[in-house]
Amino acid sequence: MIATMRGEERAISPLLTEALGLDCIVLTSFDTDRFGTFTREIERTGTQLDAALGKIAAAFEHGPNARVAIASEGSFGPHPWLPLGRELVLLVVRQTGLELAGHDATLDAHFAHCIVDGPAPALAFAERMR
Repeated sequence: MIATMRGEERAISPLLTEALGLDCIVLTSFDTDRFGTFTREIERTGTQLDAALGKIAAAFEHGPNARVAIASEGSFGPHPWLPLGRELVLLVVRQTGLELAGHDATLDAHFAHCIVDGPAPALAFAERMR
């Protein structure tokens, strides 16, 4: 079971099916935004790991027969010296509690935001971020 509402299953599912023989399903009407949103409309209250674990726990609650649950959580923010993009993918086996975590970090990220009041300022900001 993949706990997502943003399409991550398109990347994750084929890999898990091929490597582990898992039949991956995506929960319908499953709200991962309650753990925080990328746009900051809903603040993430803990760490990336906390959010991923919360998604996993909610997925197991939503799918009581699921043996494995997968969740991901991304973050863009300041590194001590440079902007950093970080992605966490977490797989948990319900029966054993085994947690497998994969991390990816990249410096190929822009860390900036801007509040705009129309299309022209939004386009100008996007152009500066190229």
